[in-house]
Amino acid sequence: MDPSSSSAVPESAEPPVPAVPEKVEKVTVMLQAVGDAPILKQRKFKILPTNDIAWLTATIRLMLKLTPDKSLFFYVSHTFAPSPDHTFDVLRKCYAVKGADGSNEVVQLQYSTTPAWG
Repeated sequence: MDPSSSSAVPESAEPPVPAVPEKVEKVTVMLQAVGDAPILKQRKFKILPTNDIAWLTATIRLMLKLTPDKSLFFYVSHTFAPSPDHTFDVLRKCYAVKGADGSNEVVQLQYSTTPAWG
């Protein structure tokens, strides 16, 4: 068999150049304390659309310095608790509202350390 007729890639071939990642538009999230929940100093967050509620729960638990025995609940529109695997991309597509300036979409979430709705 002739080695020049082989379908193998020559050694001098360079690997393909990876595509430049697109700039990801973050999701604006406004948090509101309800019930006996401690109030955050920062209420507005820009979150990657691939992050989920479980990630937010862990992050806010650290910010509020909650002990492991304290629960943390999130609610959408004062009605239901999104599941931990809901991504912020899905929440933006389904529940975002126009911001006060009318330009940006905002996902409004309420948080509590005791069950409030749903």
